[in-house]
Amino acid sequence: MIELNKVSGTQILFTVLLMMFFGGTGVIDIYGTATNPAPGSSKNPSLLTLHEAIQAALEHNHQIRATRIGREAASDVVTRGNAGQLPTIAFTSEVSGSYSNLEIQPGSMLQSIAGMPAASASPGIIDYDGVSGSVLSAGVGAEYIIYDGNQGATRYRLLEKGSNLASLQHQAKIEQTLLETIVHYHRIVFLQQVLNVHSIVLQQSSDRYRITQTRTEYGISSEQDQLQALVDLKSDSTSRMEVQLQLDSAIRDLHVLIGWDRRDAIQPESELILFSVPDKSVLQEHLFQNNTALHSIDQRVEMAGLQERLARSRRMPVIRAQARYGYTRQYVSEGLFERQEQLGIAGGITVSIPIYTGNRNRSGVRQAEAVKRQEEIYQSELIHQLQARFDYLWDEKRYLEQRIASDLDGLQAFERNYERAADAYERGFLGGIGLRAAQLSLQDARIRLAESRIQQVINATTLLYLSGTLVSESR
Repeated sequence: MIELNKVSGTQILFTVLLMMFFGGTGVIDIYGTATNPAPGSSKNPSLLTLHEAIQAALEHNHQIRATRIGREAASDVVTRGNAGQLPTIAFTSEVSGSYSNLEIQPGSMLQSIAGMPAASASPGIIDYDGVSGSVLSAGVGAEYIIYDGNQGATRYRLLEKGSNLASLQHQAKIEQTLLETIVHYHRIVFLQQVLNVHSIVLQQSSDRYRITQTRTEYGISSEQDQLQALVDLKSDSTSRMEVQLQLDSAIRDLHVLIGWDRRDAIQPESELILFSVPDKSVLQEHLFQNNTALHSIDQRVEMAGLQERLARSRRMPVIRAQARYGYTRQYVSEGLFERQEQLGIAGGITVSIPIYTGNRNRSGVRQAEAVKRQEEIYQSELIHQLQARFDYLWDEKRYLEQRIASDLDGLQAFERNYERAADAYERGFLGGIGLRAAQLSLQDARIRLAESRIQQVINATTLLYLSGTLVSESR
């Protein structure tokens, strides 16, 4: 018997970075055909339906909640102000003081104002010790970038792309959680079916041991036959306990994945939920239209292109306009003017043209170009991986359909073989070893069919996950 956790791990390993889902559901049991259950709550409160498990995971899963916060935060920063396209307005105030020694040598103009003779010798230096001064300033200033090589518009588009990428990452986490929930849920269903098979085998072995014990008492069977029957009974009991342990662990894992605080071992329904899969051409079209991983890499390529454009625009001149309205008061204890006050508007335009930046701009452009080429390579790689994975899953789908049909036909033969062996054993025409061989063959056939069924469910779910349409149909 293979372990389902190994199977599901193989399926999830590649698809954990890919995206979304498709539709139409049906219930299928291990031996029967599909039916269509109505979605909603289970009639039995002790059961957990797949629909209920999905809704609980979408509400409580920790990673979904965390990426939802990231999506909202990325959306909040998409503003013209954060892109530097709006003026900045600020209230500023300043209070400063000074205490120093002042040394003044009057110039010719000051000499003329003071009435000194023009031909007189240069006056001496005037010293003032302990000159104190203060400045008080308050006002409102604004600055606006008139032109910066369209850096503001590029930054705004980068913010938009970043918000889109955060939304896609949140969507990807929803899809991944949904895929894992479906796989974990059906692992529990599979283990329940395996447990049922082991319970039947255990009952058969118990009946065989009682018959052998009675025959030994009457001398019909040997003590070796009785001992062998007891060994087989103990082995079957141990195997059932191991499956029960795996089932209990799988239920706890499902609770952890959902992310809620419940600890009760709620049993899922016993049927497998098989999603209907459309034609290959339809799936192929959805694959490249709706896959979230592909959309995410497209956003990253576009963001890399915008980063390259932003790096190139830093070579362009920048034109800024400034304006300020405020009041300034300056006082000096000794000097030409002891007090000055100013109230009014001041403004201007500044033009900055980069001439030399130590090759920072050129290096920035080269790095941006390299990142863009990398993202384009990753994009091409993902497309090839998606196509290869899709082709493999589609081939596996056809293989599983043939394998299940073969397993169903073979199961009938194994059942008839065991029935005849059991009848022959009761009549004394067949020994315990022959009955045990027929018993184990039937057990393996039933478990093999269950494995094929669960593989089919995982295959269909993964195909729809890659095609990007499972979320809408699973809610």
